[in-house]
Amino acid sequence: MTHHPLSIPLFTLLYVISDLLLPLYNKTLFSNLTVDTDKHDSFHYPTMITLTQLGGISLIIVSLWIVFKLCRLIVLDWIGTWLIMIGKKYGISWVEQLETKFGLHRASHHNAVGLDGRRCYALHEDSYDDLDLLLNEDRIPPIKMFFMKVKELALVSVAFAAVITLSNLGLDKVSLNVHVLLRTTTIFWIVILSFCLKNERPTFLQIFFTLFVVCGACLLSMDAVLEHWKLKSSNIPGIAINLISAFCSGVMGVSLRSACLKVQKPPFNMSIMEITAFKLSMASILMTIPALILDVAIARPTFFEAFFSMFTLMAPLLLGGIVVTALYQSAVVALTSRTRALSVGVVHQLMLLPQLLMFTLLDLTHILPQGWKVKVFRYSVPELIGAGLILVGVFGYAMYRWHHDWKESRDREIDKITRSDNG
Repeated sequence: MTHHPLSIPLFTLLYVISDLLLPLYNKTLFSNLTVDTDKHDSFHYPTMITLTQLGGISLIIVSLWIVFKLCRLIVLDWIGTWLIMIGKKYGISWVEQLETKFGLHRASHHNAVGLDGRRCYALHEDSYDDLDLLLNEDRIPPIKMFFMKVKELALVSVAFAAVITLSNLGLDKVSLNVHVLLRTTTIFWIVILSFCLKNERPTFLQIFFTLFVVCGACLLSMDAVLEHWKLKSSNIPGIAINLISAFCSGVMGVSLRSACLKVQKPPFNMSIMEITAFKLSMASILMTIPALILDVAIARPTFFEAFFSMFTLMAPLLLGGIVVTALYQSAVVALTSRTRALSVGVVHQLMLLPQLLMFTLLDLTHILPQGWKVKVFRYSVPELIGAGLILVGVFGYAMYRWHHDWKESRDREIDKITRSDNG
């Protein structure tokens, strides 16, 4: 499946910006807001906050997806059909160009709608694993198709629910530096789990450059962890939660890549928006019972009591979190569908550098609370070596992927020319 050449840089930029804001937003929400100004109790409701964010995002994305489907139905099917008929009848050349560029036509049931709404009319049966589904895609009942999509995205949704819940719990129990350091183990699980997928198995050079990035991330975070944090029995739950979250993040990344490779083809033809909506909606359902137990039944005061006691402050903050999380999750799905799970993991490790720069600037302006003890750049030897390793590893990995993709594209063109000559 081909994508616009600017889609990966744009979604990478969106991923970087939203990933910078999310930890800062969550730590602010958990540490600085008080339910009772006399008691100075922090707003510790990570599971209900997460559920509220996911539920709001799901409603927004589902609404946008419905609007998108209706617009595509009207433009591509109704208006497009009449436009092509008129163009062909009167020989209007620009209409024929629209037909070629945007696929505004009705053809056989083998044609499928792509991510951008285009009709893909050069599909071959041998490119799909399940020919029965391909040949009978128009006859699959909507309810059955819905549950088929749920089945394909079930593991992704379970892993995502675990990741976002455990990440917020882990961030609530340890400092940002420790959280970032422990989350670097995600890429280790991505490498291990990627060997389970035929299309995702990393090569030696990919693993080599990935090790550069991981070592650099550890060097950048280690000195701050050793300076501000000591291993105690009380810290073990926080460590365990963050490590389990990293494992679940690896499972989610690899399973999401596998699911995207399948559900973006017939008979599913799912778009980025639809995949994100399914993933978040199913995760919201899975999180409902744990959130109600932890932050409503057990917590005192309950989430709702704390929320309504400071509604004017909490409502805008939760709404802002919904927007940032929606952008982040959309970028994750888009990048995973266009690249590889390991590539997304490498970009996530690269985030340490802009995050370090952001915290250094915020510390110089004295915006961050002193109790956060965040990592700032001090130009020490380990920091310089760590930053260098990350840059070298990311650059080497990017060049390898670029050369590999260029070679594959060239081979496809040669194969296409060969088939055309033989035909």
